[in-house]
Amino acid sequence: MSNSLWYIIYMSNCIYSGCDKPGQIKNMCRKHYNADYFKQNKEFILISHRDYYKKNKERMRQWRKDYHKKHPEVSRRNKLVRKNRTNSRYKLYTDLQVLELYGLNCHICLGPIDLNAPRRTGKPGWQNGLHIDHIVPISLGGLDTIQNVRPAHGLCNLNKYNLEVL
Repeated sequence: MSNSLWYIIYMSNCIYSGCDKPGQIKNMCRKHYNADYFKQNKEFILISHRDYYKKNKERMRQWRKDYHKKHPEVSRRNKLVRKNRTNSRYKLYTDLQVLELYGLNCHICLGPIDLNAPRRTGKPGWQNGLHIDHIVPISLGGLDTIQNVRPAHGLCNLNKYNLEVL
C-alpha cells in the first residue's frame, strides 16, 4: 500500500458538522480552513488587498474594462443588482423570465423576435434582436420591475423612445 493511499484511507472528515469532505488541514476541508483563516486574519488581508489595488490601480482598471467588454451580461446584471439593492422591495428579473412570461413576440409591432440576432445597435441584424422595453419609461418614473417590462425589437424600442405604449 502506497503512502498516499494510506493517507486517504485514514484521513478523518472535516470537523464542521454537516460537512463530509475529508479534513486536509487541521482536520478541516479547504473551504472551512480558508473561512477560518480569513476570520482570524481579516484586517491583515484587507490591508494587503487595499495596498495591492493602490499599487496596481491602472492594471486593475484595465482588467475590469476588459472583463466587462467580454461579459456585458454580467455588467448589466450587476448594475441591476446595485440599483435594486437600494430599493429592495422590487425583485430582480432575467431576460428569460420576461420571455417566458410575455412570449417571444414584440409587444409593439407583434412581430416575432429573432433571439439569435445581436442585441447591440450598429451590428448587422440588430433591428430584430431582443430589447427589454419598459412600458412606463424609467425617465418618466417607471419602475424596473418585471411587471413594467416587455420584450421588443431593437428598432421598435428605439423608435418608441420614452413614450408609453398601451
